[in-house]
Amino acid sequence: MVSRARENLSGAFLMKNFKQHLAEAVNRPPKWKKDTSYGEGGAQTIEFPKTKVKYRVSKFLDDDERHRGEWNVEGWDNLRKDWVWSETVRPKAWAKELCIYRGQFEHDRYGAPTNNQVADYSKTFKYRGHY
Repeated sequence: MVSRARENLSGAFLMKNFKQHLAEAVNRPPKWKKDTSYGEGGAQTIEFPKTKVKYRVSKFLDDDERHRGEWNVEGWDNLRKDWVWSETVRPKAWAKELCIYRGQFEHDRYGAPTNNQVADYSKTFKYRGHY
């Protein structure tokens, strides 16, 4: 039954869908990966191949070493070879979206985003109000 359905589709239709799929795949942000080097667990990193920028989202622990739903957004500093804290936000989805938003832009040698946008991942955003 599957072969009959494929016979009904024209080659031009299949090629159009494939080209559309490739265009959407280019505008997708990279995948998140677990960061096993971080002690508390729950940390995830993302690296943007176009801009060579890395961000990490990790749990924020209060004075009692408890996680209360807040997340640290950290960027990789190439000069220090260490993670640099950027801000603490909640929920985790917002923290991840901030990283993806910042990963769209080129960064200077100190790790700060510039106004030069290299990629556009805005279709994947759930929240509004990026700065």
